[in-house]
This record gives sequence, structure tokens and C-alpha cells, in this order.
Amino acid sequence: MKFSLMIPVAPYRNAEILESIKKMSFPKKDYEIIIEKGTNASRNRNVGFERSKGDILVFLDDDAVVHKDLLKNAEDFFDKHPEWDYVQEYQLH
Repeated sequence: MKFSLMIPVAPYRNAEILESIKKMSFPKKDYEIIIEKGTNASRNRNVGFERSKGDILVFLDDDAVVHKDLLKNAEDFFDKHPEWDYVQEYQLH
């Protein structure tokens, strides 16, 4: 498996991000979605990490919207730059 998408979700929230994930142009067999519910987002991410099977970990927020080419762009970047271990993207609209 190439990617593990980890989404921490508070007990009173929904993972709205799933709508945009469904529209991604990347083979579904090459990524898994791990949703971990709980009151502590850091703990949720750690639990998700322990469950993950992907080579590349992607930490997402439950209310984010992802671009349809997110995983393809990430794959291309890491293929071109194997010396990189970590990339952070932050955008406000």
C-alpha cells in the first residue's frame, strides 16, 4: 500500500473530508483511510499511525478539502526527491 490517510475526528464531528477524498484521481487500492475518533487529536493520530500499512503517511483534518490530484502529486514529488522524508502543506483560502 502506498499511502495511509489518517484523519483524527472528535466524537461530536463528522469526517467531512471524505467527500473530497472520494473524488481523488488515484487508485483506491493504493491508499487506505484511517479514521480515529476521540477527544485528543494527537492521540488519534498516534493510534492511526499504529494501524497504518502505507509507505507514506498523510495526516489530514476532518474538515479539510483535498485536491483530486493530492496523492498523485505527492507520489511524483517523493519519486523525484527520495532524499525528502517529510513535506508539509498549509493553505488558507
